[in-house]
Amino acid sequence: NRKGSLMISSFEKITKEDNIKLYMCLQNKIKETLYLTKLSSQIETLEKGKEKFTELTVENQCKVIAEILHLFQCNKVLANFELINESTQSGRITISKNITKLENLKIIHQSPTGIFEKEVDLKKL
Repeated sequence: NRKGSLMISSFEKITKEDNIKLYMCLQNKIKETLYLTKLSSQIETLEKGKEKFTELTVENQCKVIAEILHLFQCNKVLANFELINESTQSGRITISKNITKLENLKIIHQSPTGIFEKEVDLKKL
């Protein structure tokens, strides 16, 4: 349950400082790796929410970190950044319908066995 309560005791040794470091690490992972291609819009969300994140309780910081991790999943789960005053449905990946800027665009017709293949270059039509 994503909305359930979270109780963290001193036994877990989770601190606000460590959570902030993790938050920055995940933000940098988006900025400096291949995730930048698909998650570039989330950089601004995380930058705007950083101050609010530092003010949250340890439990709520952990919830936000769990939501950030949803961005890295290969499924349709969206991240809820409500706790840092951002969107409740972040991370939706869309593909632009503007194909004029693409270097190449091809349709590949392939037989079920993969033996026969026909390639149609849509930029040359």
